[in-house]
This record gives sequence, structure tokens and C-alpha cells, in this order.
Amino acid sequence: MKNKIIENFGHHSRFIATKNNQMQVLEQNGFTAVYSGLDCDTFNVLHISQGDQVKIPQLQQAIEHYHSLQQAFCIWITKEHLTTAIESLFKQLGIKVQNSETGMVLQLSEFASTAIQLNPDYSCFNPLLAARREK
Repeated sequence: MKNKIIENFGHHSRFIATKNNQMQVLEQNGFTAVYSGLDCDTFNVLHISQGDQVKIPQLQQAIEHYHSLQQAFCIWITKEHLTTAIESLFKQLGIKVQNSETGMVLQLSEFASTAIQLNPDYSCFNPLLAARREK
């Protein structure tokens, strides 16, 4: 399941950029770099999807390209893909964890699902939804 989540994130991070000729997507061994042209870390994404396949010189070059553009960017990587070599490169370049997305690190196996009973007329949630259900 985790591999599907990583694959899905990779698809979403590069989808808009592949449809816009002003943006660039660089796909390398084990990672993808999206250069949007915007100074925004939401659209400049370095996604490391297979840490054991990453060639460190290519990864370093991709990171240095973000710096040369003077644009904010973010790096997405799971603990499983943070190899010793990648971690060493991050230390060398002064890259540190600034944030992590709770939904990406949440241990779902520690939670139980709970069934809830919804009001069958749905009116307590949304009058438009309730009206549609009546038709």
C-alpha cells in the first residue's frame, strides 16, 4: 500500500508540470524533480521515490539547480528511501527536515476503524445533498 501512495504522490507532483511547456520535469534514477518557474515549494518538488536507485551526483545537480534558480522547493522522501548516501548528501548541503506531513507518516495500523450511523435524510449535513436524495 505504501508503494501505491508514493507512486500516487509522484504522479500528482508532476502532473500539472507535464501539461505546461513553461515547467520542466526531470526524471532520473529513483527521483523526479519538478521545476515550475514559480518561487513556491508547492510546485517545485523533488520527489525521491526509490532511494536505492538514486545516483548521488544527479541528485546533487538537481538540488543545486533549484538553488541556482533561487526558488523555494521541497523534498519528499520516506524513511525507507532515505539511504545513508542521500542522508550524507543532505548533511553536506545543509538540508534539514523542516516539516513532515502527518498524513504521510501516520501509522494506520495503530488505529481501528469505526462505523458511524448517518442521519438517513442527510439534512443535518447539507440541504443540497438532502434535496438530491429525495429525488
